[in-house]
Amino acid sequence: MSGIVTAPPEAALWAVLDHLELPFRTPVGQLLAQHGQKPGWTKGLASIPMPGKPLVRGLSPFAVPLREDDDPTLPPHEIAAAFRSRRHLVDWLIDRRVYRNHATMLRTLQAMLGPGVDAASSNTKAREWRYGMARVAIMVFPPLLNRRRGQNQRFAADPGARYECSLRVHPGWLPQPGPDILAAVATYRRLGDAMAPFFDGWHVGRPWHRWPATAGTLPISGYGLAAAGLVAVAGDLLQLVPRANVLEVTREVLMPGRGSGQVELSVRHAPPGVTGMRPHLLVLARADYDRHGLLTEAQALATALAVPLRESVGIDA
Repeated sequence: MSGIVTAPPEAALWAVLDHLELPFRTPVGQLLAQHGQKPGWTKGLASIPMPGKPLVRGLSPFAVPLREDDDPTLPPHEIAAAFRSRRHLVDWLIDRRVYRNHATMLRTLQAMLGPGVDAASSNTKAREWRYGMARVAIMVFPPLLNRRRGQNQRFAADPGARYECSLRVHPGWLPQPGPDILAAVATYRRLGDAMAPFFDGWHVGRPWHRWPATAGTLPISGYGLAAAGLVAVAGDLLQLVPRANVLEVTREVLMPGRGSGQVELSVRHAPPGVTGMRPHLLVLARADYDRHGLLTEAQALATALAVPLRESVGIDA
């Protein structure tokens, strides 16, 4: 049984995004139909312009990066913008302009979100704000830190990108369960413990749903079968994978190498009728290395779902 459901940590960021009038809960397909798309700096990249209040003068309009394999039924995973201030008399070096742009965005966001944490790397200057599964980040690539890395293709195609400060927002928004999921909960039959889903702000293994706080405690846990398909529950998060969407059950064995090894049980699935989209991977369980670990569970799940079981063996490098 899960504990009492409380307001998620992401809610603090959602309030800011609502203040900026960004429709981050709207499915990507609906945004595309409403606002169209703009081509990116190279072939295969595009974005959907988003309405919203201007955050700071010089910041580009917010946009949703559009990838060919995005699921159009889900809300945006990422919202992006870039800040390019006008050249100042003191900007005799590009690096000076880069750091000034970063400082402007840092002051703006710290006034709204608080101090944040340093996220710089060997060739970047960056700051992050984390709210559970949600994340906000700003980043610049100072030329002096990137001289040994060769020519950046984007800088060649778009010279202004050399001094811009990028802004990325990962809302971490998950829809509340609909009638189909509520019905699945009522017919759920538990098979095993479900591992909490991994969210790092950049990639969200979806489509998960968040159990509404007004509904109280989620009455089930783990993973199992319902009349509609596979159900996975971890904390206040819940996912239903319809039987028609399940492609295969996978069991991956990583033998000890530099790492200690592990076994992972997963399900690959994709909504039918959506072409060009890579399948989702739902990781159900992980265990310490055992050549036969989770084998019984994998076989039982594949049989119950009437799909193939694919097994692989590798080295935990």
